[in-house]
Amino acid sequence: MDAMVVNPTEPPATSATPCMVAEVEMLQSDLRLLMRHAARRRDRSVRMPQPEAISGYAGLLAARPADIAADPAKLQGLYEAVDALTACVAPANVNSIRLTCAYLKCSDMGALAPGVQRDAWWVRWLNYAANAIGIIAFVLAVMLLIFVDEGRRNVQNLQAHHDKFLELVTAANDLRAGGQANGGAPAELWCRQDGETPPEHAPHNIQEIALCNQMKDVLVKQGLDYVAIRNWNAEAERLTRLSPLDWFRREYLPPEQDAIPSREQWQTTELRTAIAMSALTGFIIPLLLGFVGANISLLRVIDDRICTWTLESRDGHIALVRVLLGGMMGGLAGVVWTNGDTVSLQGFTLTLGAVALLVGFASDIVFGTLDRLLRSAADKIGNSAQPGPAAKNAG
Repeated sequence: MDAMVVNPTEPPATSATPCMVAEVEMLQSDLRLLMRHAARRRDRSVRMPQPEAISGYAGLLAARPADIAADPAKLQGLYEAVDALTACVAPANVNSIRLTCAYLKCSDMGALAPGVQRDAWWVRWLNYAANAIGIIAFVLAVMLLIFVDEGRRNVQNLQAHHDKFLELVTAANDLRAGGQANGGAPAELWCRQDGETPPEHAPHNIQEIALCNQMKDVLVKQGLDYVAIRNWNAEAERLTRLSPLDWFRREYLPPEQDAIPSREQWQTTELRTAIAMSALTGFIIPLLLGFVGANISLLRVIDDRICTWTLESRDGHIALVRVLLGGMMGGLAGVVWTNGDTVSLQGFTLTLGAVALLVGFASDIVFGTLDRLLRSAADKIGNSAQPGPAAKNAG
């Protein structure tokens, strides 16, 4: 029997195990996905492989997995092909492309594994939950801002009408020589709103009648302002009942009708309006704006991940954490700046609401800055606590 001649340049034949065949099938699936994705990309920021290389990739896809697994050269070529195409579609990779495709529910990338679809489901619904928090916070913030603006305008109108009334009283008293003419009656006496002005003190010329009519008109407007403030205070009181802090307080009853101040004065005072506006603008609205800023940042991040096909399975949890951190940072901004002063940042003057929106939008930058500041302070404290060389020698 003739002896079999073995060519030393050829690699020894290997048997393909089931694990190797499964590995090759997975690599072929990855290569097919990468080629399909690279061919359909609108931007070609990375130079595509040469046509000869693409022809070789097609040959690897057409070969049987068992043949590739049994041939080390072909197996090495398959690994190199996957690596080269992964560099072409960077920063995306096989896992991120599959997850993004499952997230978008697109059907042009072939069948997807159940695990990928499950991860995409979690990412999608956690993002929906984070977006729902942001949308609800946005709607509530807009409604509260409108509500606070209404209360502020009511107080401003009341103050303006009060100043106008004092101005008219001064003008009327000056017109009657400081209240000494015509029996020495001041303007409050000869221009009463109830119409019970004594005949001897009634206005007797056109100027006094005109001033009296203006004063009555201003008093009517003041009454309307007090009605608007009373209604605003009642709505604000209903809002405060939603606060958990109000659940542990004793019930605060208004004064009696004949007390000083009376119940009507307690309901219409602008002091209650100022207190309620301070609570809303100092704590509640910054908290909501922090949620809104974090949600805006989240939408930008998710949009960028979808455009670059770089979604990851952890993005859903990160989205929810980002929104919660943004709300916390917005609320803390309201706690720090409780006096309502503006904040100066690089020449820009920002209100508390703008600061809360920005810290929610850039919570990662805020936390990075705080980490650097605390680390620097800790280093200085540690260096100051260490004894110097002279102290060591003296010891």
